[in-house]
Amino acid sequence: MMLMSCFHVILVTVIVHSHIGDACVCMPMHPQQHFCRADFVIRGKILPDAKVVPDNNDTKMKLNGSHTSIPNMKVYRVRIEIIFKGGEKMSGPTKRTEILVSRLGETCGMPLQEDEVYVMTGRRMKDMYTINMCDWVLKYNQLTRKQRQGIRHLYKQYCDSCQIKPCFHGDCQATTPNTCIWNVSGHMLDNHDLNCEVDFSRCIKDGAGCKWYMPQTMKECLRLRTQMSNNRVP
Repeated sequence: MMLMSCFHVILVTVIVHSHIGDACVCMPMHPQQHFCRADFVIRGKILPDAKVVPDNNDTKMKLNGSHTSIPNMKVYRVRIEIIFKGGEKMSGPTKRTEILVSRLGETCGMPLQEDEVYVMTGRRMKDMYTINMCDWVLKYNQLTRKQRQGIRHLYKQYCDSCQIKPCFHGDCQATTPNTCIWNVSGHMLDNHDLNCEVDFSRCIKDGAGCKWYMPQTMKECLRLRTQMSNNRVP
């Protein structure tokens, strides 16, 4: 982990979206999956003076020493506070740098608010860093204690040895012993189930296989989720 109180980095957010009616949807991903698949994970503060670039294919802007077309984008400035992953790719800090968000993202629930601090996961594209609406972008003060521990040092422990598999119908079986089954059927159906695995757990190595970590907060969440589910049964 590297403290970077005055370190800025260019982030270009390209929103990849699909529609069911008017809704934008993404495949569910656990924070551990986001962390493991990302090129970088940061905590960053959105600075003032956002601006809109007109929707014009000829509009170009100088980013990291080269001119890049950025039609229909909203431009933010960001200050990196902590780099949890990808610090070796974020060398050469600049005094002022920018984060670009496709304005389509504003309709998909991903506006970035000035003076707010976020955790962001994303990828590197050439000399720029990108995030999209399906990455993990969340206000840092909304993270649970277990999630903060995860991004600091725990998620990375099992990136190469454990996998998380979302289950959409509630009756999935692990195909390998190194897989943790994550039942997302209640969340996808908008049953308001508690997302215990996301908030309080991670997939860890246990002997010859992998399993969900079970701290007391996870056990209590599962108990409440079962109770809520039973109360919905006619």
